[in-house]
Amino acid sequence: MALKAGKVPDLPDLACVGMVSKVGAAYLSEKGRYHVLPIEVKGKSGGRDATFFFLFQPRWFSKDFEPSSLMAEDPKGSLYGSYRRMCNDEDRVSVLEAIAGENFSALCEKFDEIGDPTEKDIENVLREFLNGNDCGYIMQQRIDKDDAGNKHLTEQYNIQRFFPLTDAEIQGVVEQSESEKRRKRLVVTWDTV
Repeated sequence: MALKAGKVPDLPDLACVGMVSKVGAAYLSEKGRYHVLPIEVKGKSGGRDATFFFLFQPRWFSKDFEPSSLMAEDPKGSLYGSYRRMCNDEDRVSVLEAIAGENFSALCEKFDEIGDPTEKDIENVLREFLNGNDCGYIMQQRIDKDDAGNKHLTEQYNIQRFFPLTDAEIQGVVEQSESEKRRKRLVVTWDTV
């Protein structure tokens, strides 16, 4: 048959540099488990624009909050994993640490001053400390599911993770892009020369 339909190709991961251009308005997720805060990132030097949906619970920003309490509350660990990925983790750089950069300690101090912040307080503080910040991020090709549950590649990308724009982190990303061991190709979108 002539003119056979083409399908979306498997696209490489992208390493990008950008700037937080807007911290949107928080809203409650469909299931009511998290608040969702859209963070818009404007790509620089060939990086793609994207919106990252930051998940949180207001209590996570409370001065007296103990992250380990999430393990007792949710034995599967999804809440604890979300907290570590989004807010703070002793083993890896969290989303907030990467985007806030040098301002992360000041951001934490601001929440300590508030004590027990509301959803609106969190939105406003994050807007104050994140808008205009430069950040690095890795994007992966988005996969959607149809009504039957079948997965389909799309031509869009989602932010998979953020990284701080330090010389060591940038060099690490460049080395990942050159590694033969990487499962999927990583393309650096900025000039590495």
